[in-house]
Amino acid sequence: MHCEICDQDIGQTLVFLPIKRIDGKLNTSACLSCAEQSGYYCQEHQRPYIGFNDGTSACLRCIEKMVTEAPKDNAASLWRKLTKNLPAAELKKVIAAAQTSSDLTKDSLTTSLLRFLASKACRERVSLEKIISHLLERKDANLILDGISFYPKNN
Repeated sequence: MHCEICDQDIGQTLVFLPIKRIDGKLNTSACLSCAEQSGYYCQEHQRPYIGFNDGTSACLRCIEKMVTEAPKDNAASLWRKLTKNLPAAELKKVIAAAQTSSDLTKDSLTTSLLRFLASKACRERVSLEKIISHLLERKDANLILDGISFYPKNN
C-alpha cells in the first residue's frame, strides 16, 4: 500500500488522517513520517487527529486531557455565567446537546459541556478560557456545537 501524500510504500504503520480529498474521501492514508509532518497528528500523544463535521480536527486525547484538567470547582460558576449571559434559546441548545452527550457517555452535564468547550478549543488551537469568553461575548451556542455530529444545525 502506498502513502497518499508521498506515494512511497506505507511500511508497517498505516495512519488515517482527517484530510478531505478532492475525490470526496474524508480520510487520507499516510505513512507515519508524512502523518507526523502533516499538521493532523499529535506529537504529544503520538496519534492522528480526528475530524469533525465542520472540517476542523483535533487530538481526542488532548480534548480529554483538557476536560480532566479543567478546575471542577469552576463548573458551577460556568453554568451560572451561561445561564446569566446566554439568551434562553441558546442556553436551551447547549443544555439539550449536553444532555444528549451525557446520555451517550454517562458523564455529567458539566463534563459534557466541558467536552464541547474543550473540543472547540483544541480544534481552534486556543485556550479553554478563550472559547468560554467567545461564547459569552457572541451569545451563540453554535460556536461550540458546530461540528458535533449528533447536534442538528437547523436548531
